[in-house]
Amino acid sequence: MGGAAMGENAMDKDDYRRRVRLALTGEMLGEAMTSALAEAAETPEQRYKWASLLQLESETKVRLRAFAAGIGVSVLEDEERRRQGVERAGAMAGMNWAEAMASFRDLVAPAVGWYRKLEAMGPDADKPTLRAALAHEVALLDFLDAELEGEPDAIAPVVALLDHPLPRPA
Repeated sequence: MGGAAMGENAMDKDDYRRRVRLALTGEMLGEAMTSALAEAAETPEQRYKWASLLQLESETKVRLRAFAAGIGVSVLEDEERRRQGVERAGAMAGMNWAEAMASFRDLVAPAVGWYRKLEAMGPDADKPTLRAALAHEVALLDFLDAELEGEPDAIAPVVALLDHPLPRPA
């Protein structure tokens, strides 16, 4: 009985570490995607919004990298996930703004639930980092919903989470 319980714990730890690595590489994908979309933006305001999303992805990746290292998870860049991000950006680059926002929302919405599960499975000591990662996904979703509704300062939830916000274009 004790052996089975220990095996189950080891399995849970392995699954948890795998999920943390997926979260980290997800930020790598998001970073590559938003960078490519910022580069392809048609207006300074669109560039600012994509660049702010890029900043959020980058800041979240940095937090997760230090956290992952502390629990024995690889922190190395995943070039395949970065390639996937650039590929997704390429698919969105031909869309009009509303279509791109809706497409991005389709990617982010399930991630919110996934991050909620990750936060729930993590030990108490890990909760602050996991909550910050979840807050990042929620801010992305809030931005996308507000942007699709035409709210003038839709980017505000993202900017509020940034340690280093970007200057807004004049």
